[in-house]
This record gives sequence, structure tokens and C-alpha cells, in this order.
Amino acid sequence: MSLPRLNVDFVTPRTPAILPLVVAAVGIAAVCVTLFEQRSLSAEAAGLELRLAGASPVREVPETARDSAIAREARSITQLLGTPWGVVLDDLEAASRDSGDSIAVLSVQPDRDTRRVTLVAEARSLPVALKYVQRLQSSRALLHPLLDSHEVRTESTERPVRVQITAEWNLRS
Repeated sequence: MSLPRLNVDFVTPRTPAILPLVVAAVGIAAVCVTLFEQRSLSAEAAGLELRLAGASPVREVPETARDSAIAREARSITQLLGTPWGVVLDDLEAASRDSGDSIAVLSVQPDRDTRRVTLVAEARSLPVALKYVQRLQSSRALLHPLLDSHEVRTESTERPVRVQITAEWNLRS
């Protein structure tokens, strides 16, 4: 008795794949439609810009009291935002580094009207705080820094000294 013939073929003939061709065709069609839509929108925008350019100029409306108040407020905000914060913060950071990082600045409160800056800081001891004030006196952004008050923080185990320093703000720094 003989066994039937066994055909072992590990390579099957490939049939052309239709799905990848359909996906590619749909993608190409989508790109074409998008390009056509973009071109028509660009042409429409150019036409609208031409119509706008040909329109009558905008009339100037007289400034009212409310508008002038808004303009003053906008100028003061612009002036505040234009303040050279970088120089002030660089000087404070350099003074802190020179003190061996034994002082921490807690707050900086500028008052643009009086050209004064109030600093609140904590130091490890009063001599360190006094040395910090001396270092700030050589600052180019702050003029005449003075120690206004100091307080030993007894609730903390290290007993740091909280100081308040005021200085004139050098606006030309």
C-alpha cells in the first residue's frame, strides 16, 4: 500500500493586495481635495482683503473721559511691566550668594509711585542680616537700602531673624 503524495510548499503564490491600493487612492484623493479647498480659501481671503483696503477709512472717535482713564491705566501697567526686574532680582540673588546663602528673601514689594522697594527676608542671625544690608548698598538697582525692622522668630528651632529692608529703586539701572 502506498501513501498518497504529500505536497509540501512553504511559499504560496502572492495575489495582489487590493486594500493597500484602495487606501493609497483615498489618501491621494483627500490630499487633492484639501489642496483645492486651501487654494479657494486663499483666493477668497485675498478678495476680502482687497475689498477691505478699498473701504472708507475709519473715522476717529473723540476720546471720552472713560477712554482717557483707561489709557492712563494702560500706561501705568505698561510702565510697571517695563520695570527692569531682571537687574533688581540679579542684585538680590548676588547679595544672597555673597552672604553664603544664609539669607532668604521672602518678598519683594515695589511701590512705583514713591520709587521704593520693601524687602522681607530671613537671616540666620542679625550680623548676617546687617552684612546683607551692607552688600545691598553696593547694588546698582537699589539706592540707600536701610534696615527698617528685625524680629527673632522664636517659634522656630533655628531662631532666624526676619528683617524688613527698604530702599529707593534706581529706575535707570
